[in-house]
Amino acid sequence: MQISYFYRIAILGSLTFIFVALLSLTVNASEISIISTNQLKLKLGNPEIAVIDVRGSKDWQSSELKIKGAIRGSPENFESWSQNFSKDQKLILY
Repeated sequence: MQISYFYRIAILGSLTFIFVALLSLTVNASEISIISTNQLKLKLGNPEIAVIDVRGSKDWQSSELKIKGAIRGSPENFESWSQNFSKDQKLILY
């Protein structure tokens, strides 16, 4: 199944908005930023960065597109899995 470019952008934009809102509850908003796909590609493999796939279960299971090395983090369990990362580690949510 091929997902159109515009559908991917709409999903990414929606998820970014939701998780920026969620994170703003626990992190100073000045520490949150949005990065581009190209910026993310440059960061992959960096041990100081954790890439977390926070899509809903159905979206995650049905997707053929997953970032290699990304960790699955269910949005419903944010409080529990977010504690597994160092305070110095940067989290990239998608």
